[in-house]
Order: sequence, then C-alpha cells, then structure tokens
Amino acid sequence: MEMFRIAPSLFRTSEKKIRLGLEFFLGTVKLTESTLVQHPSLLMFSMEKRVIPRYKVLQLIKSKKLVKKEPSFYSAICFREHVFLEKYVLRFPESAEELLMAYKVHSLDVGEE
Repeated sequence: MEMFRIAPSLFRTSEKKIRLGLEFFLGTVKLTESTLVQHPSLLMFSMEKRVIPRYKVLQLIKSKKLVKKEPSFYSAICFREHVFLEKYVLRFPESAEELLMAYKVHSLDVGEE
C-alpha cells in the first residue's frame, strides 16, 4: 500500500507489468523490498526498452571491472538516455562498442518478437 501512496500513478500500471517488474527487481537484480517501496517508480519504466538493457550494461561494466565503486542501479535507471550513455557507455572508449551492443541488442530482440 505504501508504494501506491508514494506513487498513485502506479494504479495505471497493469498487474502483469507490476508482477514482471517485481520478479525482475527482487529476483534478478536482488533489490530489497524496502528499496522498491521507497522507489515504486521503478515499476513504471519499460522493462524491455529501459530496465533490462541498462541492467545488462551495468553487469558488463561490473564484470569488466571498469569502475571501482559499483554504479547505483536506481540512478542508472532514472537517468535520461543521453545521460546514461555518457556516464556508462561513452565514458569507457575502449569498451564503448561492446557496452553499446549490450544496450541496443536487447531492444532489437524485443522488437522482432
């Protein structure tokens, strides 16, 4: 109920989208329930076009050890696209092509389904 109090517009989001978001954020990303309650807007972002591609880029950055401190998943999701690309793709010129592919390939796969 707290999530809906913080973000009443969540009522306009389909039950299917909320369930998919909860499964992804709690299961795959391993966010805590309290984080989702504090930031219910995460459930309103497009999973296919925004959340999953950005998650893949962050995972790649982490696996390649391109940064010392792990980037904030919440911040990365909330940034506008050009800011996200500047901070997490273009910032690493030696890996930019691979990061951009990780970001864009998922969107292409979804569009073909």
